[in-house]
Amino acid sequence: LRVSGAVNGQAAGASGDSSVLEEVVITARRFGENLQNAPVSVTAMTADYLQSQRMQEVQQVIEMTPGASFRKFNKGQMNFSMRGISSGGEGAAFDSAVMTVIDDVVIGKDALTNMKFFDVAQVEVLRGPQGTTFGRNASAGAIHIITQKPTMESEAWIEGTAGTDELLEVNAVVNGALGSSTAGRLAVHYDEREGYTEDLITGDPLDDVENMSLRGQLLFNPNEDLQVLFKVEYSEDDDAHSIRKAPDCTQPQLTPPFGNFTDSCDPYKTTTSESTDGPFWFEREITNISAKVDWAINDTLSLTSITGWVEADLNVRQDNYGTPYSVVYNISQDDVEQFTQEFRLDNGQSDSSITWMVGVFYLTDDHERIDEREILTFDSFLATTADATTNKSTDSMGLFGQVNLEMQHRLYAGG
Repeated sequence: LRVSGAVNGQAAGASGDSSVLEEVVITARRFGENLQNAPVSVTAMTADYLQSQRMQEVQQVIEMTPGASFRKFNKGQMNFSMRGISSGGEGAAFDSAVMTVIDDVVIGKDALTNMKFFDVAQVEVLRGPQGTTFGRNASAGAIHIITQKPTMESEAWIEGTAGTDELLEVNAVVNGALGSSTAGRLAVHYDEREGYTEDLITGDPLDDVENMSLRGQLLFNPNEDLQVLFKVEYSEDDDAHSIRKAPDCTQPQLTPPFGNFTDSCDPYKTTTSESTDGPFWFEREITNISAKVDWAINDTLSLTSITGWVEADLNVRQDNYGTPYSVVYNISQDDVEQFTQEFRLDNGQSDSSITWMVGVFYLTDDHERIDEREILTFDSFLATTADATTNKSTDSMGLFGQVNLEMQHRLYAGG
């Protein structure tokens, strides 16, 4: 069992004297700076804050971010919004208006954005258009998830959580030196629970979840000017399908001849057509491999290379309408593969009042989505089917950069 104090991510928490704010260092502009001094609209959530609030998914970060919201069809079809701007669509042909970044690697597809995160050092939410410090443009904002990195200090711990609805969660970390210039870190996460929502007919839970995630990292420091970080991460979800409830529980959701059903006004009770249509599910596998190289060319110039490869398979079958009758259900399959490469040159470590950064970004991805939707009426009489296959291949190149001038004001007193 581990116990950590909560730290407010916006104000960074208080330590000792309540009038003194603990310093929170962010990398929203791709180099470290104090949150209080950064000239950007950013919300930072520290590791202690994330743990105290049990935040483990991007949608939970969105819920705690001013000016942000989301819509969810299922865990693989998320629509994030900031300042009223959203991508407004789903599927292979759309990119999200809110970009998700994991350890500097852009995650470009909605099917990949809401994976479980664990052993996280910090989450930064940038509001407003992005593109000057990230090679991939985002019209509404970006969410940057920064995981804990390997260190030479030996560390090993395991924590477990158990609760109602058969909740079971385990997190474990092993970290330490693997040589004079090499450190490694292995982090494991597992959680499962029964659904919070009860089936009105059978009394069984509906929205069960299960996730297993594994992350391994190696950090090489052959000399004081060069640092190389390799990361491999695998995540697997095996959930029941998302629950659909009627928008108005006081009105019949179905009337004859299509059925006779009025949903419960209890937010944790409803039903599905699983008994007549067969089982529903949400299955997803994500593999994320990346390499980051930081080279200090001299005392002022730094060159950074970030290489990322992400692959995912998503398989969903769910009741779209949410009644005991077979009305509408959907089967979808997503196969996604993405490769990114970024190079940055900057003088962020310089003491100069003028700092700058330039970079080049390349992305290529392939996304195939297969949808099968069946609309059934008159107690499982097949009325309409709709099948669609969407394929999208993208090759994108971007140049980005910015210049910062630190303005200093001096006050003079005469007498």
